[in-house]
Amino acid sequence: DPMVEASGFRYPKSNNQNTFLEALAKGLGLKLNYQVNSIEKANDKWIINGEKQYDLIINTSPLDMIPRVLKGISSDVKAYFDKLKFNKISNVLCESDELDFTWAYIPDKNIGFHRIINIGKFFTPAKNYCIVEKLGEFNVEYFEKEKVKIPKIKSIIDHNITAHAYILFDLNCVKSRKETLAYLNSIGLISHGRFGEWEYYNMDVCIKRSIDLAKAIKSKNL
Repeated sequence: DPMVEASGFRYPKSNNQNTFLEALAKGLGLKLNYQVNSIEKANDKWIINGEKQYDLIINTSPLDMIPRVLKGISSDVKAYFDKLKFNKISNVLCESDELDFTWAYIPDKNIGFHRIINIGKFFTPAKNYCIVEKLGEFNVEYFEKEKVKIPKIKSIIDHNITAHAYILFDLNCVKSRKETLAYLNSIGLISHGRFGEWEYYNMDVCIKRSIDLAKAIKSKNL
């Protein structure tokens, strides 16, 4: 059966992939580029960096990073945070010949990457660009060597390694996720989203859960 989510795509006419996110954020008064170094609770208030005070905070950063900033976590609970594992992903943006797919998987063990995304199709008019991905941490020299195995992929424009890309569902995952979220719930800290909840959620699920969470907060169910 065809993938329902891949039956058709619509992209902003702005040719800017941030347009959708900027529309969601419009009017919210977001403070960007603010480094959170410490979170603690005092007098029923959340204190951020010892200077900002809030009634409620919602964490959307990866669960395993919370012990770096949240004060007062016991060693027993911290052990569960430490058991949360994830995979990195490396990718390069490349010029390419014209491609006739939106994305394609590469099942050949002799080719050192697993997926090509035809990002040029996201633009109007279409452009000849693609993203090449490989699970793990690999430098640009690695991709230079491997991309020649697919002649349609041309020069590399940029390189990136995403630390938190995929949750690793090992034998510790379910128990560690349950214990860490239970602890955060017990102190009134909401953790939300793909890595905030340590679940393999795509964007549509994250948006739906965010709508539901906002309704629950407004109705004082949280």
